[in-house]
Amino acid sequence: MFFLTSATLIFGWTQVVLSLSISLPNIEFNAKLSNSPVRGFLGDTDNTQGIPMLLQSVLSAAALGQKSVYAHKERIIPSNPDLIKSRPTSKDSTATPVAHVFEQKISHFPTDPKYSPHIDGNFQQRYWVDTRFYKPGGPVFLLDAGEISGQSRIPFLQQGIIRLLSETFHGVGLILEMRYYGASFPTKDLSTESLRFLDTKQSLADAAYFAQNIVFPGLESHNLTAPGTPWIYYGGKFNSLSHNTAFCESGSYAGAKAAYMKVTYPDLIWGAIGSSATVKAIVSYSDYFRTVEKTADPECVKGLQVAMEIVDRLIGSKDMKAISKMKADFGVEGLSHIDDFVSLTTWLVATYQEQNWDPNSDPKSRVWSQSCEIIKKAAQLKTPRGSFPEVYYAFANLTTHYVSRKNICPTPEDPESCFGTYDLSASQANDLTQTWRSWMYQCCREEAFFPTNTAVGGSSIVSRYLTLDYNTRQCKQSFPPGAHNRIPPIPDVSVPNSYGGYDIAADRLAFIDGRRDPWLYATPHSPLAKPRKSTLTRPFYLIQNGVHHYDENGLPGGLSNQTLPEEIRAIQLFEIEFITSWLNDFKQKNGNPLVSTQVTVIS
Repeated sequence: MFFLTSATLIFGWTQVVLSLSISLPNIEFNAKLSNSPVRGFLGDTDNTQGIPMLLQSVLSAAALGQKSVYAHKERIIPSNPDLIKSRPTSKDSTATPVAHVFEQKISHFPTDPKYSPHIDGNFQQRYWVDTRFYKPGGPVFLLDAGEISGQSRIPFLQQGIIRLLSETFHGVGLILEMRYYGASFPTKDLSTESLRFLDTKQSLADAAYFAQNIVFPGLESHNLTAPGTPWIYYGGKFNSLSHNTAFCESGSYAGAKAAYMKVTYPDLIWGAIGSSATVKAIVSYSDYFRTVEKTADPECVKGLQVAMEIVDRLIGSKDMKAISKMKADFGVEGLSHIDDFVSLTTWLVATYQEQNWDPNSDPKSRVWSQSCEIIKKAAQLKTPRGSFPEVYYAFANLTTHYVSRKNICPTPEDPESCFGTYDLSASQANDLTQTWRSWMYQCCREEAFFPTNTAVGGSSIVSRYLTLDYNTRQCKQSFPPGAHNRIPPIPDVSVPNSYGGYDIAADRLAFIDGRRDPWLYATPHSPLAKPRKSTLTRPFYLIQNGVHHYDENGLPGGLSNQTLPEEIRAIQLFEIEFITSWLNDFKQKNGNPLVSTQVTVIS
């Protein structure tokens, strides 16, 4: 089945004719997961490897790939060392940009006791810039790298959302790495004491100081600082998985930061786009699992429910022999603590947010759909093997295969070393190689989003023994009090929620979310938030088939690529349209000629 459309975009000197046919090929089941030293932490790393998952080892019948066809019909009709010098590249080049460094302040708030004792110094903050499409008068598009190394965001400069916008508007594309991530460290270690300078307030001030002072390599003769140049701040990311899941999950913190940036520095940041922006901080985030239950394939959900019901029944029996046998079924007989086992069993549900329309995206984006084919096949088998339904063994075998991968668990014969969370020496290691500590600290201090499932009427696709205590114990264990800094018993979510929570809003602040995103309940599109109308001044767009950051990826050729899904073309055209309106506002304010944009969509 195909859906065909065509469109013509006219912007300034550019005219692009678009035609679209949508059909995604069968996908292979692969995973690329990070090897974080914290066994309960869902985070990101650059050190990932491909993991071909041999589905035939799970069930005797080969799993069938599932074609994805997007039928969303919505149309948008517009009404330091010295800086390393980069060399200009071809506009069609996908050459990897080089990293530059900016001399950033360690602390922007010398009188705030929260950051006492103050350090009056600088650190080198990394950034990547693409000036290929810049023409005088063009804007700056900043992508906040969020809670991950900025290097992982480079694809969005090459053919993702930042490439699309900088090329369309003849602007500068930019990735700014956040303090305490990647290689941008203000302190010599990641102890509780040193981490006192890590929070949203300091990070927002970093971006503000950067925007006011940066001189881009190759554009030294141009003053592109804010507020004289319009800066558009984009926050969003596509996630990676660690080798376990049930601690401090990572949604779109960068998307939330884009919104916070706009309301905190409205005179510096002309516009901002929060993609899957988790603006409502929540301590116990059980809605992650509830959203999966509501929007995933019902047959797959039902199969997981059956499997997890058996897991919970065995845990509740307190029959140690039966529990030991269950751990063996899942390939982790040597895992000592039952709460660590419960955490491990959430690994598959955590892959739901990794789904992406982009056929060139990381293979981990297909883990959920391919695993569901296995679950559904097993659920159709009527004859139980042994004492349990076949779907229980299918999920157990999937987990066994998962934990046996060397980059998930280098020592699968010793699962405690990979998935146990009670080792004090491992959890309190704090040198700069322990990159897992940065996001975990932020969650423990203010951001929260602990995955739990103890609420009445909660999800049944993960264990009901997934508790808040499991998470807070790890916080206390990993971050013992420092001389001047300590984490609270429960994350102080009043701090991030002080930016506005569900109600955060401003002119030229857009929110783009996905209906199937497990983080939906933390975004302004949450069913718990007040309804909003979408305008060009305050865009508010829900991608009906969207999961997490569905607008962020791009294909070679951008909007002219015929395989671009219709719903992605629609939202990206809308983003071009409202940014055109925003830039017209800027030019009117400064007495400059208007931007001329015309978009026609023919269905």
